[in-house]
Amino acid sequence: MSTLSVRQVRFRFLLLHGLRWLPSGLTIPVMILLMQERGLSLSQIGLVSLAQGVVVLALELPTGGLADVLGRRPVLVTAWLVGLVSLLIFAVADSFALFFLVWALQGVFRALDSGPLESWYVDATLAADPDAAYEPGLGYAGTVIGVAISTGALLSGGLIALGPIGPVSALTVPVLV
Repeated sequence: MSTLSVRQVRFRFLLLHGLRWLPSGLTIPVMILLMQERGLSLSQIGLVSLAQGVVVLALELPTGGLADVLGRRPVLVTAWLVGLVSLLIFAVADSFALFFLVWALQGVFRALDSGPLESWYVDATLAADPDAAYEPGLGYAGTVIGVAISTGALLSGGLIALGPIGPVSALTVPVLV
């Protein structure tokens, strides 16, 4: 593999960061509404969402070590696959147990996803130029997160406005997208 320039590393990092957060923007506006539409009470929604926090708390440090042992790319790919599986289950979930599973898988996803991309960016930037400043790229990542989430939320609202598509409720469409 050829060596990337600092500019190429930053571009890839920000692109991957945007692609990671765009799906979150699509689902954030509909998550609570979809769970209510499928019969969960607000207290049940609070309990199932607690699963994510507990799983992230339990796995945050071990998954960091996993990225060091297995490598960042396999951990990120695994994270994104777990995230995809959780969204597919979310699209069809209709019970407390399934929503609990969705949020627990989201916790696994969040724990695996937390850090490897940023670590790669810092290491790749310094490999391209040991004197390069990587801090601005990390700062730009915050802007990219905001733009990706807001873009996803706007797209989500547009998809919901289209109404149901066949048997798929309007609130489920952004999750499937």
